[in-house]
Amino acid sequence: MIILDEVTVRFGGLHALHRVSLAVRRGETMGLLGGPGAGKSTLLALLAGLLRPHHGRVRIDGLDPVTDASALRARLGPVELVGPAADAPGWASPTAGVGLVLVDAPVATPTVPEGATAVIASRDPSALAWDCDRLTVLEHGRVVARSHVPQGRDGDRPPPNGQHRGTTPRRNGP
Repeated sequence: MIILDEVTVRFGGLHALHRVSLAVRRGETMGLLGGPGAGKSTLLALLAGLLRPHHGRVRIDGLDPVTDASALRARLGPVELVGPAADAPGWASPTAGVGLVLVDAPVATPTVPEGATAVIASRDPSALAWDCDRLTVLEHGRVVARSHVPQGRDGDRPPPNGQHRGTTPRRNGP
């Protein structure tokens, strides 16, 4: 579904992303973990079609998110972009039928519609622990670690804050 192949983005002499490669399968939630300046927001901006890489290639469902934006939205349905870049022209926040969810720096565990593909970027590992199938750790624009998030008994992982994927938040406790 999402492929980044040896992607590099520079701002002046700074490498915001340096030779980053990753893949996200359809229906999967990928967590991006890293501190300030790690490249998380830059990676989401690439996926949203707001930036072009200086090197490498970005594909979503086989399409370039910059040059094929209309075809991409027609194929995937609405794309939800949540966070600082959400005010960019042409990116709405629909409530249903979302095919791709991009979340930058969530303050709480975001709700990802069932069946949607999502990339969630955060500095806080606890914001990613429940909802993600896999984690990619970025540091200074480079991938430094990848991890599959283990599932607990019967495929359930205990949610922080009492939230579950594809549902609205609920209270912890009795």
